[in-house]
Amino acid sequence: MTLTAWYKEYKKLTSVDLFLISEQIQKFKNRPLLSLLTPVYNTKTIWLKECIDSVLNQIYTNWELCLCDNASNPETSKILQEYANKDPRIKIIRLEVNQGGYGGTNAALDIATGDYIGFLDSDDTLSLHALYLIAQKLDSNPDANLIYTDENIVDAEGACLLPFFKPDFAPDLLMSEFYMSHLSMYKSELLKRLRLRESAGSHDYDVALRAVEIIPIKTIYHIPVLAYNYRQHKESVAFNTESYCIDGAMNALRGHLERIGRKATVYYDWPHYRVKYHLDEYPHVNICIASINKNDILIKCIVKLLSRTNYINYSICLCVTKEVQATIINRFGSLVKSGKIFFAERAAALPFNYSILANSMNAICKGPILCFLNDDVEPLNYDWLEEMVAQAIHPTTGAVGAKLLYPNLTYQHVGCVLGIENTCAHAFKGLPDSEAAYFGRAKLVGNYSMVTGACLMMRKEIYDEVGGYDLDFQVAYGDVDICLKIIKAGYYNVFTPHAAMLHLEAYSRGIDNTIEKQQRFIEERQLLIDRYGVLLQNDPMYNPNLSLRSVNFEIAPVEESRYKKPWLV
Repeated sequence: MTLTAWYKEYKKLTSVDLFLISEQIQKFKNRPLLSLLTPVYNTKTIWLKECIDSVLNQIYTNWELCLCDNASNPETSKILQEYANKDPRIKIIRLEVNQGGYGGTNAALDIATGDYIGFLDSDDTLSLHALYLIAQKLDSNPDANLIYTDENIVDAEGACLLPFFKPDFAPDLLMSEFYMSHLSMYKSELLKRLRLRESAGSHDYDVALRAVEIIPIKTIYHIPVLAYNYRQHKESVAFNTESYCIDGAMNALRGHLERIGRKATVYYDWPHYRVKYHLDEYPHVNICIASINKNDILIKCIVKLLSRTNYINYSICLCVTKEVQATIINRFGSLVKSGKIFFAERAAALPFNYSILANSMNAICKGPILCFLNDDVEPLNYDWLEEMVAQAIHPTTGAVGAKLLYPNLTYQHVGCVLGIENTCAHAFKGLPDSEAAYFGRAKLVGNYSMVTGACLMMRKEIYDEVGGYDLDFQVAYGDVDICLKIIKAGYYNVFTPHAAMLHLEAYSRGIDNTIEKQQRFIEERQLLIDRYGVLLQNDPMYNPNLSLRSVNFEIAPVEESRYKKPWLV
């Protein structure tokens, strides 16, 4: 199906849909007044009319459109006045001098009286049920401070170019790109308190960052629907990356980081932004490796760690048999003597159970940071450990995962998605390292519900808080289980592409190619499904309109979307 055909089917509202929506609106406990702020400066007539008409046509009718005539030409001013004359819900304020987007929006804000207030650019449009969706979310969640929707990037004629299906609130992704963007609606007293500030075209990013600093995270809600059509044309800043108001966005990020007390350098790093956090202290890291030393791969792993790690304050905890210990002592005797390498004992006769090994390493590690590492990975950049530590020490961060590449430099891990294959799968697996993927996700620091255990860091206090690895997961899915326990405890798991590793997947442990191993895999898979079935099918970091048949964030056919239409529930 072509994108055009898909979008035609996606946006269709039947007469039954419209009736049910109308029925539900009548049952709302509250019908909040929703204000839209639209600064206008000589917008192309056809686009301006389409914008205003998209508000007039809203199924939910308790709204006001606050237009700021930003010293436009007489033709534009006339159009605005004609609309205001036709509908009292359209309000106009005129400025003698063009004050730009932020000034015009603030002027419109001054005349807004709504309970919730959002932004609408004068060349964009709303879907027919956009404001209904906002009102419905508010009816069931009256505590909301901020609501955002998905958005559709369209061309000058309004044809669908690329739907942007977003995750639920993802604080670390917000540091990499302003993914919330359109349509965002704020509680009135919050927005009027913050107001917009001049930020080189990134005033909406700046106000969002300031908002999330002061409101409870649980009062931020996401509606996974293409409720907003963001027009991309030659006159718009969306047309090419060089005009994206990069300096303004970076200044907004710098201000945010300064206010929350996180020291960092911010710079543009295609496709979006890079926040490189600074460390005032370098806490001790325990790199924990369980190994059977197959084909001397453990030796190679240790050598690479020692030669490709700039971070100094770390030690290596090895969970190996006495036989392997002797080999390590013979090869790295001085490091064992100094305590740089130390051992968690492992009985050779016991069957492989990674959870037992991980918990035994945690039991003897004294430092505040744990980094679980497979013995078949090698660092590719020297500051990998510093990058992961800088993420892991933040109070809201749970587990931190690294970028893992196959030897042919394709993605093995850049974050994991729940629900694919009924359990989980690695996002963008097999794509080349040069590929930024869906809205740049493979190149951005961001949040996933799960990151792989092949290179997994967390604070020791979190490991202990969630009870470590579950012994029922002997080989498979133990990392999924601990990541989901971390999510349930209220933390965010983070993927960073700036800690890169080469990974020979399953090289050390081997492949599940016996009947016994395959049976164990099936049992552990079923255990995961039984324990987390609902969450596996509703990954908050993966939009329900994206396919569970692909790891590449492909758009699901309309009939396979997991989004439940609120008027049908």
